[in-house]
Amino acid sequence: VLKSQEKYFNKRNDFDALELLPLLSLNEEEFRNKFNNSPIKRTKLEGLKRNVCVALGNLKDKRAMVALLGLVYDKSFVVRIHAVWALGCIGIDEGTRAHLLEALDSEKHPEVANEMQDVLNKSS
Repeated sequence: VLKSQEKYFNKRNDFDALELLPLLSLNEEEFRNKFNNSPIKRTKLEGLKRNVCVALGNLKDKRAMVALLGLVYDKSFVVRIHAVWALGCIGIDEGTRAHLLEALDSEKHPEVANEMQDVLNKSS
């Protein structure tokens, strides 16, 4: 893998899970107001939440677990699957495992169900 010489593409360590977590609880109106006249608005709220899930998974910060668990029932399957992926990256405990098993019982989207099963299998 080649590393870019452009500093803008280098990994940044100045992000903190606590700064990202509030973005997961935004509703549509709050999203529009917060990112009015911003290119972030193009991602839509669903895309922002997906991206935050990916960032939190990469940070592997356990402080994100509760917020990510809350997204396991999000209306968007894109958000759900990325929240589950992030939980798997961080690592799940028995309580999280029980929560995912319960969510798996009611999950209708096959890709999300598969991701849940993968995370559960890797944790056992």
